[in-house]
Amino acid sequence: MEIITYDQCEKQLELREKLIKIEELRCAGVQDIPARNASANLRTALKEKIYGTFIK
Repeated sequence: MEIITYDQCEKQLELREKLIKIEELRCAGVQDIPARNASANLRTALKEKIYGTFIK
């Protein structure tokens, strides 16, 4: 197996593990956060950390 092929397989396995973990969390009842909301929450947290207060 070539190195590139091996690396691709490893990345696919890592992604599969992440997806399985997410599915397990869903089955356990953990609520999803849409990507748009997650990025907005991250921006807000960064602004609060940088400026000390919430700035829109």
